[in-house]
Amino acid sequence: MAGTLTTTGNTVSMTATGGAMTLNQIDTTNAGANPTGAAITLRTTGQTITTARLNNGTTGGLILDSTNSGSAPLGANVTTRSPGTAMRITSINSGTAGNIILDSTNSGTNPAGANIDATFTSYARLTTGSAGTGGALTLRQAGPWSINLATGLPPLSGANATFITSSGAMTLTGTGTAILPVTFQSAVDLTISGTFTSNVPGNAVVLASGQNFFNTTGIGAFNLTGGGRFLIYSIRPDQDTIGGLTGGRLYGNTYAGNPPASILAAGNQFLYSFGPVLQVTADPRTAVYGAGTPTLTYVITGVLPGDSYSGTPLLTTSGVNVGTYPIVASLGSLIPPPGYIVNYVNSTLSITPYLLSVAANPQSRAYGAADPTLTY
Repeated sequence: MAGTLTTTGNTVSMTATGGAMTLNQIDTTNAGANPTGAAITLRTTGQTITTARLNNGTTGGLILDSTNSGSAPLGANVTTRSPGTAMRITSINSGTAGNIILDSTNSGTNPAGANIDATFTSYARLTTGSAGTGGALTLRQAGPWSINLATGLPPLSGANATFITSSGAMTLTGTGTAILPVTFQSAVDLTISGTFTSNVPGNAVVLASGQNFFNTTGIGAFNLTGGGRFLIYSIRPDQDTIGGLTGGRLYGNTYAGNPPASILAAGNQFLYSFGPVLQVTADPRTAVYGAGTPTLTYVITGVLPGDSYSGTPLLTTSGVNVGTYPIVASLGSLIPPPGYIVNYVNSTLSITPYLLSVAANPQSRAYGAADPTLTY
């Protein structure tokens, strides 16, 4: 079968059962009153499907299914191309032998290509593809996702980045090498128990965890040979296991609000959405009137393990006469860890009255004599 498949707002489903299917163009847009488009499903039961061009609407998407529910459930190849146009694949379900090939390059006047955004309903066998020099590949999967770095890194050419996103927990296993910058994003925990190798400069690998990051590999989790760095996003350091990795700490940063391109600090960085608070609490003090102001002391709390501060806060009071006076804490020469908020808790100085003692001296006199002068 060959030709063009177009939907004007309605869902279309086609299945290749008896022979290869080739479509010159798939168009999910709607040129009428509802230009958002609709879904098109291409399903093969053991035969090859090839499309020459995909034109997406703003909501309509393409569903690829290379499984075979018949006598040969291994599946078959599905190839879709979208020259120079962004490609949105809303569902991919591959058999154990069926391969998925995605290609958004443009061999015409704009060879830069465009973005590819594909969602898996089961692990897809993405064997080859190209997003062009200006495109990026995004792979999505609902629920938990365990990715073997030896086989799970897509062999794309030309794309300027790869984004692998899961709505569940993500685990990276095995040993693999990436030829492009790669971002792994998990809505919950993200664990690396393998080794990621890259010779890419810049932000070679980004791990963005919606909750916690766990490194069970140890110091050899990343082998970055091209001068690149890692960026790891999570909530807070005392809930993570970094396994000996070293890097700076940046607080109050999220993947959505502070994307990798905005991180100007050099070198490997751990980025936390949590904003820690260093608290300076002045100690209460007492003094006797006239004895002078006592040494004012304080306690610092809230510093997370691995972080440190220098200098000392400034404590002042104006107490002189009997009474109660505030002890005010301020920054002074204190230098908190980068990204910390500093909170001050003041206290009081109590000046008590000076105790004045009057002691009468003993005296004596003879009987009948006048009283002596009384002294004290």
